[in-house]
Amino acid sequence: MQAEFTVSLASPAGEGTTVDYQTEDETAAGTDYEPASGTLTFPVGGTKMTIEVTVNGDTMEEGDETFLVRLSNPVNGTIMDETGTGTIRDDDEAPTLSINNPVAAGDAEAITFTVSLTRESVSDVGVDYAANSATAKAGRDFLPDHHSKTAKFNL
Repeated sequence: MQAEFTVSLASPAGEGTTVDYQTEDETAAGTDYEPASGTLTFPVGGTKMTIEVTVNGDTMEEGDETFLVRLSNPVNGTIMDETGTGTIRDDDEAPTLSINNPVAAGDAEAITFTVSLTRESVSDVGVDYAANSATAKAGRDFLPDHHSKTAKFNL
């Protein structure tokens, strides 16, 4: 996917009208987009040029992220607004939780439940849990959990 930034001149370009550009990290970084830099050379009489920056998709729910395109070193022109902001919209669903169904073999055996995420998350993920009776009797077959607790998963 490409993020497109349009650089416009207030009046048609004369011969040798150029401007340099470079991307900069803001909240987006690493593999979120491909860094880009170069020089735009406007054709004589032209008023608009486009800078394309490749945005890399991922499957991690992480919120919107931004990066900048900064203009510098104009020749035969003046920069009125040197910075453009690109926003990478987060279109990924939050991970979901699942719990296994362990089986106890005998008396006085601790049962461990494993809670898993469907995929990694950049945020803490929390869940409330409590032990409740089904066919087992609370106090006889297991020690009840009288208070809801929250577990946080840091990945």
